[in-house]
Amino acid sequence: MEKLKALNIVREELKRYSETEHEGLPYNHLKKIENYLESSLDFDYHEMMRLIESLYSGKLGGNFVYGNKALTALKEKLKLERKNDKTYLDGYLYLDDVRCSYDSFYEMQGKFDNYQIYEENNKWKEVTSYGKFIKEIQKSVPKFISFDYDLDDNFLLRSKLPIGLWFNEKENRSFNGLDCAKFLTKYCFNTNTALPEYTVHSSNPEGTKLIFNHLSQFSNCKKCNSIFEKEEVARIYGRESSPYKLSFCSSRCYTQSLMPDEETLKKSREDYESFMKEYRRLHAACPKCNATQHTSTLVGYIMYSDRRDEYKDLNRCDCKGCGDKHTYHERVPIKN
Repeated sequence: MEKLKALNIVREELKRYSETEHEGLPYNHLKKIENYLESSLDFDYHEMMRLIESLYSGKLGGNFVYGNKALTALKEKLKLERKNDKTYLDGYLYLDDVRCSYDSFYEMQGKFDNYQIYEENNKWKEVTSYGKFIKEIQKSVPKFISFDYDLDDNFLLRSKLPIGLWFNEKENRSFNGLDCAKFLTKYCFNTNTALPEYTVHSSNPEGTKLIFNHLSQFSNCKKCNSIFEKEEVARIYGRESSPYKLSFCSSRCYTQSLMPDEETLKKSREDYESFMKEYRRLHAACPKCNATQHTSTLVGYIMYSDRRDEYKDLNRCDCKGCGDKHTYHERVPIKN
């Protein structure tokens, strides 16, 4: 959810409660939330909801029925807006500590075929550090990610962040876009989630290469859509002889991919039954006496859907009316 949408919802509620006799507590609660949104540089939906919960429980202003009703109504509206906000739920994630997504509109021309997406600011959720990237991925894996490599260029931003969000104290270095890419693939593996589409907008050529090299080692299974490591599949099933061509995560998925889906099977059955019903109508009677009662052998003959005109039922029939012997295919329609 965008900050502006949240602000508009809060202001609508403010207006509604300012016009009622219960102005005091609801209005004060809502005003605190509006002040938070107006003053926050980096909008966080979950932090806003925690603030609402703290007000609701009475920690910051009492626990009265009308105050609680106001906050409950606000929470439901915010949750509904976030649920309906397709931009947030399955949108685009932009990782960069200095630039905003629109800055890459011109930079990516000639480097990325679909560079026009950077022009649409409302598509992007922008994150500025490794720690914030992790939080966003854990909330919901987006459908597209644009990576930067160097995430330690913004000194002012670093001074405001907890050190663990941008600095790797174990290795004594700043986190970078490659660390984010590695977290993404590990998270997708652990949660059996598909790897999203991605590109790298970094101006660091070596860093760009490192991120692409890492992510290109993985792919999504064409059958189950789960992430798999290409090299691992090639090692298990054989790079040359494998029929998977690194498009399936296992032999089971490859085999299942060859089978038609339930809808296709249903349609095939209906087509077959319709054809056989018409075929039996056209071959219902003895060609000599037109009687319908007969005995026959029970050999199965395959009907190929793409060569229906070639189908022939060659079971031998003995007519009970005249004793004539013929194949089922030689039988004729019933005469009126």
